Amino acid sequence: SAASSTIRPWAHGLWIELGNFTADPRTPEGQQLTSLLAVTEVRVAELRAAPVLVFDLRGNNGGSSTWISTLAKTIWGADYFDAHAVRSTSIDWRASSDNLAKLESYRDQFNSQPGTLAYLNRLIDGMKAARDAGNRLFHETDEGKSTRPTDPENRVAAQTYVLTDYGCASACLDAVDILTALGAVQLGHETSADTLYNEIRYIPLPSGRATAFVPMKVYRESSRANNEPAVPARVWPGLITDTAGIEKWIAHLNDND
Repeated sequence: SAASSTIRPWAHGLWIELGNFTADPRTPEGQQLTSLLAVTEVRVAELRAAPVLVFDLRGNNGGSSTWISTLAKTIWGADYFDAHAVRSTSIDWRASSDNLAKLESYRDQFNSQPGTLAYLNRLIDGMKAARDAGNRLFHETDEGKSTRPTDPENRVAAQTYVLTDYGCASACLDAVDILTALGAVQLGHETSADTLYNEIRYIPLPSGRATAFVPMKVYRESSRANNEPAVPARVWPGLITDTAGIEKWIAHLNDND
């Protein structure tokens, strides 16, 4: 399975390995992803014009969806992304002191990513305002939606696919939702599933023997239902680790269409 985050050529175009969406850019995996985003900006014309573009999510168990959002915005363009790649149109954050502290802790992690940092600061300001007003929840709004083009140009000429396995969860599922909304066809195996409660923070319990997983936000409306997996349009019948076999399979997917 894909264990790295990189762009490589294959016989029919370009293959983007996205084996991890770790939230911290300072980790080795995060540094790989940061490098991948930089390379994408340089090679964006090549990516858009490739005959076939494969987003390989095998081995990806989630992390932060900011990685796939930034990547997709670069490839498709921000206008097209904003007009199409929406998983939820209504998100509420629990406006607690601990949740606010967790969001503020992300600032150091994403200070090298201006777009992500600006979004994070909007969340922090909104959560503070909700708390000051005595509200238990902060309702996230989609700023600027009314000013976006209603029919932006799709700059991607490539036939795009997103390859998944059974371990795909959390931000990996967000990636599937985003990419398929932008026109990619899901291939491979059925994913895992998640609830409508997301953005988990971890609290070690006093015993030291267990950790509580506490969601910070909830999707009120979503393109996928609660605990619903993403099912591929084309199911790969072999081992999901057989990269060579999958490449040959994808190359001939449309032969009989």
